[in-house]
Amino acid sequence: MNWRRGPGLPSGLLRDRVTIQTSTAGSADATGYNVVTWANLAATPTVWAKIDDTSGMVYWQGQQLTPETTHVVTIRRRMDVKPEMRIQWTVGSVTHTAYIKASLTDYGRMKESTILHCKERIVD
Repeated sequence: MNWRRGPGLPSGLLRDRVTIQTSTAGSADATGYNVVTWANLAATPTVWAKIDDTSGMVYWQGQQLTPETTHVVTIRRRMDVKPEMRIQWTVGSVTHTAYIKASLTDYGRMKESTILHCKERIVD
């Protein structure tokens, strides 16, 4: 099926709202560990996106089972998104956080989108 009716990425495919965040310089807490804080990306941090779940697994870490999901997220072209950032989105009352592992900008024939490969680690 060809979704293209004109130049650019079809808006009907982008159905999720995600917020792009970047880590800020953390400060040491009372025990001496650096605490990483996150802030929204400066210019237009919330964008429309298409989120595809590509795989999921559960592994043993720290004497507990930890589920992890991999996502491929498509957004309109952005040059300021880097692999050390993260995205957040809400489904119902649950907020999801996925860390960007790689990004591919200028994807597609018209170079209209950025593809983000993310990992979401679910923590209770």
